[in-house]
Amino acid sequence: MKEKKPALYQLKRTDKIIFIIFFIIFSLLPILTDDDRNKEPEIYPIWIVLSIDAIVLVYLIAFKWLKEFKNKYYLILLLKIFAITLLLLVPQIFIYNLLFEAKLIVSQHEFFVDVLSLLLYILIISSILFGLIMFNKNIEVQIKLLKNESTRKSNELRVLKSQIDPHFLFNNLNTLDALIDTDVKKAKPYIERLAKLYQYLLATIDEDTVSLNEEIDFAKDYIYLIKERFGNDYQFQIINQCKKDEDKLIPPCAIQTAFENIIKHNNASKQNPITIKIIIEDEHVAISNNISLKTNPVKSFGIGLNNLQSRYKILCNRTIEVAIDDHYTITLPLIQKLTQ
Repeated sequence: MKEKKPALYQLKRTDKIIFIIFFIIFSLLPILTDDDRNKEPEIYPIWIVLSIDAIVLVYLIAFKWLKEFKNKYYLILLLKIFAITLLLLVPQIFIYNLLFEAKLIVSQHEFFVDVLSLLLYILIISSILFGLIMFNKNIEVQIKLLKNESTRKSNELRVLKSQIDPHFLFNNLNTLDALIDTDVKKAKPYIERLAKLYQYLLATIDEDTVSLNEEIDFAKDYIYLIKERFGNDYQFQIINQCKKDEDKLIPPCAIQTAFENIIKHNNASKQNPITIKIIIEDEHVAISNNISLKTNPVKSFGIGLNNLQSRYKILCNRTIEVAIDDHYTITLPLIQKLTQ
């Protein structure tokens, strides 16, 4: 068990520097003031001692008493400060007068004024120092809260992204299973393309966002898998109207998640194909399809759109939009890439 260090050693480096500067300035006060008594050489030793006293008082006030201060005890606090000031100053000045026969105190009135002036000076310095301490502490608390919030969001994103792989694998194994039953020759190229898609998933496993162009390429590969299984039952059209698509970001697998949702809920056939339009604008990607709902949708983990919605909320505090009329449209917001 480590031995607890004294409170003075727990001060930060900046606090110690402030104390040193305060000590130097306070020690030079006799030179800076117009009081004739301060011109005497004998005054300097006592000022150095007083500077040490002042530092002790500033430390006690700023780091101890003000932290425990309550409004109803303000009179007790002032009396405590005044009493300790007298206990420190009076014996030292008295002893100094006896040793050096220097009449530092001309009168009781003058002594009282000097003590009050010193006390006021100490209170002002202590208040300023305490204010700086509280200000720095508040900044540290805010930084800590931001770091904790960032860590929390990163952890949430990690959990959400960990759900994507099994969700993606589950749907595509179902596709592969059906493909093997219908056309074994197509299974091998399907597996090869599936492996390519998994390379993308592995490459983006630590990425919260990917470039829009990367996501579009991934979507095209995924369209290949859909076409291999369903043929012309699903038809795709990509319309890119984004002027600066290289500056846009999107969560990984966002477009693919929308595709999965369409396949899950719609009944496509050659006689009644589902046409999916991917319209890429400057601010969003809109994925629209005609509606032909299944009477019994294929069961899944049920985490697709909800997962994507949660990731958007964490990343940019925005949500995906769903509109239903004669078409079903999912709108995915694009995230602007920060330029340095």
